[in-house]
Amino acid sequence: MSGVRWTPAQQRALTTRGRHLLVSAAAGSGKTAVLVERIVRRITEEGGDIDGLLVVTFTDAAATQMRDRIREAVEERLAARPGDTHLSRQLLLLPRADIGTLHSFCLDVVRRHFYALGLDPNVRVMDEHEAHLTRLEALDLVLEEAYDRMDEDRPFARLVDGYAGQGGDQALQRLMLALHDYARSLPDPAGWLREAGRAYQRLDEATFDETPWARELQLHARVVIGRAIRLLERALSLACGPGGAAAHAETIEADIQRLEGLREAAGRSWSALAAAAEAALFPGAKRAAKDDGDPDVRTATLELRNKAKRLMQQLYDRLLSRPLAEQLAALRDLAPVAASLVEHVVRLDEAYAEIKAARGVIDFGDIEHFCLKLLDDQAVAEQIRSRYDEVLVDECQDLNGVQDEILRRIVRPPQQGGELFMVGDVKQSIYRFRQADPGLFLERYRRASPEEDAPEQRIDLRENFRSRRAIVDAVNFIFRQIMTPGAAEMAYGPEAELVFGASFGPPDPGTGRGGDVPVEVHLLEKSGAAGAAPGEPDAGGAEAEAAGAADDLLADMSSFQREAVLVARRIQQLVRGGEAVVWDRAAGRYRPARYGDIVILLRTVRHRANELIDVLARMDVPAYAELGTGYFAAAEVETMMALLAVLDNPRQDIELAAVLRSPMVGCSVDDLARIRLCRPDGDFFDAVVAAAAAPELGELQSRLAAFLGFLEQARTDARRMPLSRLVWRLLQQTGYFDYVGAMPGGRQRQANLRALHERARQFDTFARHGLARFLRFIERLREADGDLGTAPAAGEGEDVVRVMSVHKSKGLQFPIVFVVGCGRSFQDRPVHPDAAFQQHLGVGLRIVDPERRLSEPSLLHAAARARRRREELAEEMRLLYVALTRAQERLILVGADDLEAKAPGWATDRPAHVWPLPDEDLLAAGSWLDWLAPAWMRHPGAAALRELAGGDGPPLLEGDPSRWDFRVWTADDLQEAADDEGAGTGVRVSWPKVAALRPLAEAAGQEGAGRLASDDAGFAPVREELERRLAWRYDWAPVVGRPAKQGVSELKRRWDDADRDEKAPVVKPVIQLEERPAFLQETAPALTPAERGSAVHLVMQHLDLAGPLAAGDIARQIAAMVERRMLTPEQAAAVDVAPIARFFETPLGLRLRSGASRVRREVPFIMALPALEAYPDLAADADAARDEIVVVQGIIDVLLRDGHSVLIVDYKTDHVSAAAAPLRARAYRSQVALYRRAVREIYGVGEVEAHLVFLTPGVAVPVPDGE
Repeated sequence: MSGVRWTPAQQRALTTRGRHLLVSAAAGSGKTAVLVERIVRRITEEGGDIDGLLVVTFTDAAATQMRDRIREAVEERLAARPGDTHLSRQLLLLPRADIGTLHSFCLDVVRRHFYALGLDPNVRVMDEHEAHLTRLEALDLVLEEAYDRMDEDRPFARLVDGYAGQGGDQALQRLMLALHDYARSLPDPAGWLREAGRAYQRLDEATFDETPWARELQLHARVVIGRAIRLLERALSLACGPGGAAAHAETIEADIQRLEGLREAAGRSWSALAAAAEAALFPGAKRAAKDDGDPDVRTATLELRNKAKRLMQQLYDRLLSRPLAEQLAALRDLAPVAASLVEHVVRLDEAYAEIKAARGVIDFGDIEHFCLKLLDDQAVAEQIRSRYDEVLVDECQDLNGVQDEILRRIVRPPQQGGELFMVGDVKQSIYRFRQADPGLFLERYRRASPEEDAPEQRIDLRENFRSRRAIVDAVNFIFRQIMTPGAAEMAYGPEAELVFGASFGPPDPGTGRGGDVPVEVHLLEKSGAAGAAPGEPDAGGAEAEAAGAADDLLADMSSFQREAVLVARRIQQLVRGGEAVVWDRAAGRYRPARYGDIVILLRTVRHRANELIDVLARMDVPAYAELGTGYFAAAEVETMMALLAVLDNPRQDIELAAVLRSPMVGCSVDDLARIRLCRPDGDFFDAVVAAAAAPELGELQSRLAAFLGFLEQARTDARRMPLSRLVWRLLQQTGYFDYVGAMPGGRQRQANLRALHERARQFDTFARHGLARFLRFIERLREADGDLGTAPAAGEGEDVVRVMSVHKSKGLQFPIVFVVGCGRSFQDRPVHPDAAFQQHLGVGLRIVDPERRLSEPSLLHAAARARRRREELAEEMRLLYVALTRAQERLILVGADDLEAKAPGWATDRPAHVWPLPDEDLLAAGSWLDWLAPAWMRHPGAAALRELAGGDGPPLLEGDPSRWDFRVWTADDLQEAADDEGAGTGVRVSWPKVAALRPLAEAAGQEGAGRLASDDAGFAPVREELERRLAWRYDWAPVVGRPAKQGVSELKRRWDDADRDEKAPVVKPVIQLEERPAFLQETAPALTPAERGSAVHLVMQHLDLAGPLAAGDIARQIAAMVERRMLTPEQAAAVDVAPIARFFETPLGLRLRSGASRVRREVPFIMALPALEAYPDLAADADAARDEIVVVQGIIDVLLRDGHSVLIVDYKTDHVSAAAAPLRARAYRSQVALYRRAVREIYGVGEVEAHLVFLTPGVAVPVPDGE
């Protein structure tokens, strides 16, 4: 970066030393470049070592990028100074330098000091899903204990009665989990929780005014009163204006005067407000004479007054209607309930910790808290502090309380030579839902000084090197007005405003394109549908039919879908119409815009992105969204989850029906009805079993029999193999993976199924895993309204429009940005309807009377809820800032709302020289548009918007350079745009011709048949070439995708399948079992059959064959294996020694005992097999497979070599009787044949004797050669 020209502020950030430095870096100001350059200068010019720095990033990806940029910079300097040993040393130190997330730093500290925490040195960190499942287990344990003693625990009984919710305790569970999450983001979780519970006991009327709750309530009341006064002032303006009623003006003036006094009382104290509460109630308005003013004006005036009246009535009813002493007494009565809630959350934390300790795992939250606990030891803290000359923190606006405290403890004060360099932008702090606390940044910012000699100094980086001037000016225009301390927790003053600093090429001299363009605003009327205006005559015939279809297309669309239509049309104009060009910095020239240059940002993609992409696809705009939710709703995932559920328990009617209806089995609805008729009563699985034995059902019977065979084998596999292997085997065996790949959206569907396999693989690493627990985990995740993101299916370089959330876009930039859904309402969904919590206000509960089913507001709940609401609104405003600062070349905003109804309220009467809008209006916003529209109203270019408001509109702001292009779309406007083919490519669609289109065969039978025939000869050469190309086939296509390595069991299964009907359904039976399946038997062993089989094989592998092998002797050997920890006691108990002893008394058993010294057990082998043998179905493509081989691997249980012959034995733990064993042995002929072949080829012997030993009955079955 030696050629970079740094701004003065950046230069100060690079060179300031010897103090704590906070760099407030605006969007696009090059903060990462400054951070990297500061590090590089320290280690290349100042003689520092990279391992003397701690660099904290927000994500692992950011850490990797920073490490790479440091390496490139050092290598560049080393190239200029070859032989510099210090620079070479830095490159060697860089891979192990402390550059990473705070979690990774804390984990390193914990691992270094594990002994002080009583942790296993090999402790494993759970991923978020395993942690979630484990915490739910702890919650179940805590609540189960609490319910057991509920008769003696009256406070807990009240807690359940009042706050558990309807139809269960899901609401209480969500509240406890949310409280636990929030508390763990604080340095002392248990202390904060218990203090929140004790607060109820200390409520006193004499001291309430001094509490934080009273101060918060005062602020809330002032905002509400101010909002009511604003409405009354608008009403007064109408009453005093043309057509107004003088009588109404007199009443409203009195209302305003009374509320001003009430607002003044709210500013003094809560008690003063309560004493003046009666002023909140409005007297009746004076009746105006019939001829006093215009009726419409009178109606509008009274409606505004009524809105103000409703606001004040709500405030009075919720908080002021009851005496303060009575309200506090009710809260004190609630103290035991609050204490019970927080104590059970503390117990949840303890139970969660106990489970984690027992399993040798920790979660991400533990890492930080363990680190903080270690730092309580001054010796440990000083040891860590001494390691670092400087600590550098990126994205510091997203720290939470625990992380901030950790940094405070590991950084030496400036007086002791410590340096702390923190860089971030509080305007981009958008992770409060992850417990990030922007207040920490603001506190540091206020404490720091811009003076250069201050021990804590701040530097503002304001230059924006990302966006064009038009975008910079537009962002400043908006946020000067809406980002105020009262509404956004911060002011958008001169130190926060963006300064244009980007470099773009001059406009193309030939076309004039490439310069700044205004920021576009497209506003849609939410109500009303497209269609003909009243009184217009109807069109006739096909034209009317087609036009009606087009009308219905928009009429049936939601307002958001109509936004999508408009966006798609605009994208096509920009890309296909060639309207937009972007500056290519690498090439140094302008080029036409591509789809890949465009991103569409949404406040949230949940339930919206799919709608948007569907509309874009219909309008021929390629688009892609990486969704954070919706994974489990995908049809292919639901089908696989249903199959897994059936494997776990086939007596689940809905899941079983879903599998039968899926392409895996292919049953129709009629088939399901026929199945049910076979057994009208009982579980549907019983009906399937009956139908599989009903020959009169014909093909359906054989299909169901095959399915049951598949199901039995798959259930066996589920007990024997890891979940991930099971999932992949099911996808391969059923062919479902290939099937969904051929469906529309197949690429995404296959990506989702691959992701299911990957998530199963991750689940296999959990401390407690298995199919049943995986299904329970998914169920609990859904119960908690959780989800997983759909799998990514598009690469970074693909030329498609990206659709993403604003959160996802943070830190990124795009040439063209659409911000869509600006009119969408903010989501106000509290964790619990009757509870709210906040760091400085504790836990606020509403007063619930379960007997009367009443829930009344409480002062503590109202205070906490009001504070959280203000914090959420401030976060929404920061999200808007992030969205508007992603664009480089073009910014386009789209929103739908009830424009005509809301526009008058957006027209503020703020004076032209006053930029900030009133906090009362800002805090009343319900959407981004409620902030943007009042700001736009004051711009000279917003005449179209002011027309909606009527009148002259608000005073215009003076001297603003921003340029906007406003367009208000009515339903008819949008319909007219939709009639343009290609969404604005300039070619008009002839809807009559579209409606008249018919299938080709139908058209050929009409008048055009002769013309088609006459054209056929001329078309013949083209058709022949098309057929030749379409018929081309890759010579080796049959073998592509076939595994080149197979296990013996898998080959056996393939060969068995090949012997069956070629027309079998997608799911093929593997083994037809003649006895009742294990899962239908009434009793089950303590271990699963797979676990029992493994235990038996382990015993047979390690038994001493040279010693006595009576039942008691075998039992003693097994006990010794337990002592040596070769077996667990449960495994040992599952081994039935009697049939094993019987086997060793058989001739084969005695033969093994006599040759004990020559017996080899668990003998692995690998052999090569021609592909045509491994895959018999390739016979039709012998040329492609002739030279291919498949590597086969397996393990022979017992091998005894005797001269020129070899005896092999394979143990089976199948649950069969002695009489049925020979029949069962036939199923293993192909497997034994492979063993024989391998032994002959490896040992060079001719005679190979083979036996199958079924250990359950204790019998041996010889397998003749050639079978």
